[in-house]
Amino acid sequence: MTSRSPTGRALLVVVIVLGLTSLAVRRLPPVVVSKDFGLRPALPERVGDWVGHEILFCQNEQCLKTFDRDELTGRTNCPACGTPLDAWAPGEKALLPSDTRLVRRVYRATGRPAIQVSIVFSGGDQKSIHRPQQCLRGQGLVIEASATLDVPLPRRSPLPVMCLIVRPANRTMRELGVFGYWFIGGGRETPSHLKRLAWMAWDRLIHNRADRWAYVSVYIPEAGSVEAGQALLSGLLRQLVPELESSTPGSPSPPAQPY
Repeated sequence: MTSRSPTGRALLVVVIVLGLTSLAVRRLPPVVVSKDFGLRPALPERVGDWVGHEILFCQNEQCLKTFDRDELTGRTNCPACGTPLDAWAPGEKALLPSDTRLVRRVYRATGRPAIQVSIVFSGGDQKSIHRPQQCLRGQGLVIEASATLDVPLPRRSPLPVMCLIVRPANRTMRELGVFGYWFIGGGRETPSHLKRLAWMAWDRLIHNRADRWAYVSVYIPEAGSVEAGQALLSGLLRQLVPELESSTPGSPSPPAQPY
């Protein structure tokens, strides 16, 4: 009579457990994928006194200039180097899955710094949304400080926004910038990337649901000071967020653009 070695018995147990797990997974109902982000799929053309402009990026990585679509008068190539223009920056196209959707506008108002607002809507691959700090460093920005900013909003609880203080890595350029962001999906909003991942795992394991998420960012490249930048960020969001959450916005905007 032969007896199994401890290693053989352990291997048999592992095989049985894996087999039972596979069988159980097959019997589970398919994961329900929600396509509701909780936000409009477009940015408004106007926010109070602010006017939003679509921007295009040169695809030449040696140039990387950006232009307002309005100032190009129909041109589709970079006026500086002749390379085709696109609504996505080259680095974004290289990093994000092809079914990712993006809307972006630069908002300008007389006497105030320009503010760039972007919304990234995740596709089937959750790699569409990641920690913003990865992209900022890749864009040559140094993060000097971070803090959560609670933005008061009408008819609802304050919006928690992660506020980063950034500067260009080239220290000959001393412009101080403010970068704010948060995530929204599954009826939740948070400035924490880790909390978003935890909610996604919980919903998939416990509720058999996979929600799509959106990542909203607001960048003020030349804020002047931390206090001025945070006040500007908060002031714009108090007017913008109700527009994003509304199903009947004040003015139509073009649909999100997949690349």
